[in-house]
Amino acid sequence: MWFFTRRVRNRFMKALNGNTHSPRRGDWTKQHKLPRDACLHIGTINSNGLADAAKRIAVDTSGLDIIGLTETHLQSHLHNAYSEQWKTFHCFYSPDPSHKHYNGVAILINKSKVWKATQIRWHESSPCHKFASAGCLIATQVWFGHGGCSLLIYNVYAPSGSRWEEPKRRQLYELLDAITEDSIMRGQLPSIMLGDLNMTIPESPKLALMLRNRTWCDTRMHATKVMIHEPTCYVGPSTGSIIDHIFVSPSLYDLVSNFQVQKSTVFKDHSVVSIQLAVPSAVQTRMSLRKPAKLDFLKLPSSDDELFTCQPSEQFTKEMQSNNVNEA
Repeated sequence: MWFFTRRVRNRFMKALNGNTHSPRRGDWTKQHKLPRDACLHIGTINSNGLADAAKRIAVDTSGLDIIGLTETHLQSHLHNAYSEQWKTFHCFYSPDPSHKHYNGVAILINKSKVWKATQIRWHESSPCHKFASAGCLIATQVWFGHGGCSLLIYNVYAPSGSRWEEPKRRQLYELLDAITEDSIMRGQLPSIMLGDLNMTIPESPKLALMLRNRTWCDTRMHATKVMIHEPTCYVGPSTGSIIDHIFVSPSLYDLVSNFQVQKSTVFKDHSVVSIQLAVPSAVQTRMSLRKPAKLDFLKLPSSDDELFTCQPSEQFTKEMQSNNVNEA
């Protein structure tokens, strides 16, 4: 029994196929580092099932770089087949069962835009775990450039009927709290929450409060005057409703542009909601325990202390009433 040595075998392969392309300095950067003026096209689609081949083709040709799919209705044995069809995407699916169901979420990420993408897994003690197990939540973390720039993406499908049924509304609020807590615990990473919340902002005091406190920012505020009132769902009220949302963390809000709501002949119940996001810069979080400074000269107030009252002069009041700020 005989065999070729590795060196001889490589020599024969080079004679047959030619020399392989040797890696050059800077090639990795050119392939994986996006330019500073690059934009990511991000969108959410309520597919209402993906059994129709036309829907899968529409997803593949949507032109979106990051896609959040809700109501996929996928069964676990179909994951590999659909990933094979979407070869240009990193495909991440919720833990779908093997039987028929009506939940399911997925995230698709264009391979040419990121150099790494991983699905976030939660421990059973995490508030997000039960929603991920139920097919209502999936999250990924993607990296750009040399790893210094990262992005968290949460894709959500809230219980249908959250607008009218109090138990389902409580589930929605619990889901929002779990996502917010998880994003805060991961540090100063820019985050995106998108999907079908089955809730309009005017009907939810909690959503309105979260946006008012800038816990999350509504990208619809970047829409044009015509687009800002465009409905995303056409089931129910004759005029439609706005229940599909894209929220971002405050650090990403100024990087958002071109908010669009596009009707589709394939996805009849919901529109495709999308934004363009400028590639965020790297963020470094530093954590350290520091010894607190002692301020012995400061004393706690007592009942004998007098309140300090501000008594502006008459001239100051007069100038302010006359709108002479500089003179005041």
